[in-house]
Amino acid sequence: KRVFGGPGTAPPVSSTKSQIGPTLGAAGILEATAGLLCLDRGQLPPTVNFTGPREACPLDYVPNRPRATGATRFLASNSAFGGANCAVVVATRDDPPPAAAGTATLRRVVITGLGVVSPFGIGIEALSDGLAGGLGAVAEVQRHPVAGLRRPDAALVPPFVPRRVEPRMRLEGLDRCSQYTALAAKQAMTAGALSLLPRDCVDVGLVVGLA
Repeated sequence: KRVFGGPGTAPPVSSTKSQIGPTLGAAGILEATAGLLCLDRGQLPPTVNFTGPREACPLDYVPNRPRATGATRFLASNSAFGGANCAVVVATRDDPPPAAAGTATLRRVVITGLGVVSPFGIGIEALSDGLAGGLGAVAEVQRHPVAGLRRPDAALVPPFVPRRVEPRMRLEGLDRCSQYTALAAKQAMTAGALSLLPRDCVDVGLVVGLA
């Protein structure tokens, strides 16, 4: 409300959590995906079970049903435990960002590569093949004790030998999450045709998500 103003000037507001519940580390990417789908379909996602605004918060809410829109951009804002907050603005290709005030040029950020380590295996192909085939990754946990747990099933990354996946990377001394991160980063850089040699260094940012 402080940034955009009140009704009539503020953009519509909705919550994907009202429909899919608390997904913890997956919430940000699920919300961004929902935003992309809604832009493509010309709809604003609703906040279901909405009965009215909280006191002193009169914003343009989208209650209970989708709303048609001609919007070309959205802001996904996520507030997580311990102040681990993140916001991202996404726009369509036909809606270029405005020129930054006081600068001659605007450097655009582009996604050049993607790397995935998932319960379907290592690589984006393993993930896409699994999803396209309608496969499920959730199974009863075998490698951890689950006695006494209410749910003994989960979607775990299958065991692998790091040196067989990436012989040039020394990953054996790292914990599992660090191994996953290193392999995903290597895949992303390879997919983007980015060299790992020091003499070829360029400005590259890596965004890593663990769940």
